[in-house]
Amino acid sequence: MLKIYANPKCSKSRKVLEVLNREGIHYEEIHYLEKKLSPSEILILAQAANLKVIDLIRKKEDVFSELNIEWEKDELAAQAIVNNPILLERPIASLGNKAMIVRSDEAIEELIRQLL
Repeated sequence: MLKIYANPKCSKSRKVLEVLNREGIHYEEIHYLEKKLSPSEILILAQAANLKVIDLIRKKEDVFSELNIEWEKDELAAQAIVNNPILLERPIASLGNKAMIVRSDEAIEELIRQLL
């Protein structure tokens, strides 16, 4: 089943869900701010997206610049997301062993092409 890691307050999250609903694509919506992910879940998402964990982080969040950790170390970056879930980029789509950040219209179109 397609999983969408989303923040209901985020316009990009709402947009991808709107497109999926319009296309009749079933998904599980995961509100990661409420249901904190484990470090291993974050590492799996990064690997499925073929990214480093640092690439899943919202670097403009204040907490990013306040934390003094080695961001390039995936385990440390994953733990930082667990402790500060606002850092997780959104929305992220995950299906099987693949994942992708779906912020742009192009990324949403690519997600739809892969699913239909």
